Amino acid sequence: MTRSREILPAADAGTPAAGTGHPVLRAAVTGAGLGVLWGVGARVFMRLVTDNPGFSWAGTLFILGLAALMGMGLGVVAAAKATGARRWWLLALLPGLLLLAGQGMPFIPAFVLGGLLFTRRHALIRAVGAVGVVGSVVVLWFLIRLNQDTMLSMPVPQLVRGLVAFAALAVALAAGASVLWRPWAARDDRSVEGASRLDGSRAGQEGQEQVAEPVSSGLAAPALPTSAQR
Repeated sequence: MTRSREILPAADAGTPAAGTGHPVLRAAVTGAGLGVLWGVGARVFMRLVTDNPGFSWAGTLFILGLAALMGMGLGVVAAAKATGARRWWLLALLPGLLLLAGQGMPFIPAFVLGGLLFTRRHALIRAVGAVGVVGSVVVLWFLIRLNQDTMLSMPVPQLVRGLVAFAALAVALAAGASVLWRPWAARDDRSVEGASRLDGSRAGQEGQEQVAEPVSSGLAAPALPTSAQR
C-alpha cells in the first residue's frame, strides 16, 4: 500500500513566497498611510519656515501623494525582503523618489545614509547614519538661514522651529529607509522540494508498473484435466 503525500506546487521565483500576498498588500497600505502622515508633517514644516508660496490644496495634495508613494514603496520593499522575493521589487521605490527632487533634496543624506542609524550594525556604521541625518539638517540650515526675499537673516525663533521640525522629519524618513539596509531573507525551498517529490513518486509508480507486467505475464493458469488423463 502506498501512502499519499501532500505535494506543494512550485512557486514562481519572481514573486514572494506562497501565502505572503496579503502581508505585502498590508505593508503597502501601511507604508502609504505612514507616508501621508509624514507628508502632513512636511507641509506643517514648510509653513513654519516660509509663507511664500502660500497654502494651496494642489501643492498640499501633491506633497501628500509623493509621500504616500514613498511610504508604499518602502513597505513593499520591506515585505519583499522579509519573504525573500526577487530584487526587482526594489523598483517599487522609483515613483516615491520624486519626493527627494527639488525642495526635497535636503532629505537625500538622511534617506541614503540615515537608515544605518536604525540597523543592528557596528557602532561606527550607525554613526555614519547619524552623520547622514545631521548632514540633512546642516544642508537645510545653509539654505534657509537667509530670507530669500530680503537676504536678511531669518529670525532665530523661526529658524530654530524650522530646524527642529525638519530634524524630526529627517529621523522619521531615515527610520523608514532603514529597510534598504536589511538583508534579504532566504527563499523557502519547500515548493522546489515538493516538485522533486512529485517527480520522484511518478517515476516510482511507473517503475512498479513496469516490474509488475513481466511478473504477471510469467504466471500461467493451471491446466485443466483432460478426458484422456481420466
